[in-house]
Amino acid sequence: MRPVTAFVMVALSALLVLQPTFSGSGISESDWLGKWFMVHDGKWKGYLTLLHNPEFDNDMVCMNIIGKYYSLNHRKWYKVWGFSMTTEKGKNFCWAANLWLSGNPYKPYDPQKNFDKEALNKIVFYIDFGTHIQRFDGYLFTWDKSFMVGLTWWGGKPFGFYAKKVG
Repeated sequence: MRPVTAFVMVALSALLVLQPTFSGSGISESDWLGKWFMVHDGKWKGYLTLLHNPEFDNDMVCMNIIGKYYSLNHRKWYKVWGFSMTTEKGKNFCWAANLWLSGNPYKPYDPQKNFDKEALNKIVFYIDFGTHIQRFDGYLFTWDKSFMVGLTWWGGKPFGFYAKKVG
């Protein structure tokens, strides 16, 4: 086999192996990063800024997203952290291996029953409001990546949220 033919065959094989087969395959970590105007439960408004966590290694450090949230209601900044299924290093190993929930005291449901194997357009992030840590599960629109919608929980009850990317 000629070297050029062998190279082309290897390259095509790699593309087939690396090509995502799940829904939302056009989603990347960078789609989540930036500033979002967010509203949860129709009342609580603020600005969510999501950044790549430079300490993320897709092994011991599973949270690839860090950031901050500015509450327009409270006029205060709050710490944010979380993870997306897709990362700059490929699929989030912790999430894909279903290890990301182990030891997580903030999970509101059973991960074996609710694990989103195909949700490449999903993000899970937490906001530390000082008095409590609140989980948000968001889904990026796959046709217009400047919008996300999802659920958050308060007192064991689900509430909706939406966000529009503004920067």
